Parts: sequence; structure tokens; C-alpha cells
Amino acid sequence: MLDYTFISGVPTESAVYDLDTRTLDEMMFEKVDMPINPDGHSRHYCEANEGAIHKIAMGKTVAKLQDFDTREVGRMEEETLIELLLREVGHTLGLEHNYISSHLWDATEVYNRELTEKHRMTSSVMDHNPMYLALDKSKQGSFQSVVPGPYDHWGITYAYAEKQTMDSQ
Repeated sequence: MLDYTFISGVPTESAVYDLDTRTLDEMMFEKVDMPINPDGHSRHYCEANEGAIHKIAMGKTVAKLQDFDTREVGRMEEETLIELLLREVGHTLGLEHNYISSHLWDATEVYNRELTEKHRMTSSVMDHNPMYLALDKSKQGSFQSVVPGPYDHWGITYAYAEKQTMDSQ
């Protein structure tokens, strides 16, 4: 349903719950008054689901080459799913793709699991973030963001805080 709401341009409640017999392709390419990307999709079309599948496949390949144990592979899959869910909830709350505040840590810090689990992996889960795979598996930190980043918190606060709260800050 999350994909449907953004493919169709945030429909009304009745549009979500009424029986809709259109195919996914018909919904994705219907004519609506909103900007369309060069690939023909609505600007709200999110490819994060497909990207997560590709990230897990690539991650499992690297995990096999580096002899990761099944717990680490399970953690990789879990973190990828959590990031995907956070991103889709962000869309539901009105956040769009950010693409400019992704980098929060340098190339060494990004693999520090204690740092990234405590303070976030990236600035936003709304970007198409990569899976972080350390070349040395003993230095593997978090694979994906498992909590919203500072940009995400700012966006939600800006959108949903009462006016007097924003004025007083």
C-alpha cells in the first residue's frame, strides 16, 4: 500500500480502500498533474524496494566471499529491511528523497558500529543509501541505517510541530 500511495500521488482515504482493478503499470503511468521523471514514473515513485533486494543480493555475495557467519547475514538482511521500512514511513509522513545530506561520517568512522548504532549511519534514510561492507570483516559496523537521521527528524519536526513551538526555537 505504501508504494500505491506514492505511485498515485497520495490519494484520499477512499482511493486507498476502494477496490481498484487497475494493474500496477496502469497506476504508475496514469496521467496526473504532477512532475514526471525522465523514466516516465511520477516523482513520488520510489525504487527502494527493488534497491533493497539488490543490496541484499550483493551483500550476500560479499558475505560468502568473506566467510560471514549466518548471524551476520541475518543482521544484514534485518538492517536492510529496517532501513526500507523507515524510508517508506518517511514517505507516508510526507518526506521526499533528500539526496544531499547523506554523508554523516568519514570513510573510517562509517564502519564503527558503536558510533553508527548510537548516532545513526547517515543523515537521512530518505536517500538511496549504499550497504556499507567493510573490506575487513572484523571491522564491519552497521550495514544500513536502522534509525532516522538528523535530516529526517528536522523534516518531521518542521512539518508537524505546532507553530508556536517553531517560533520559540
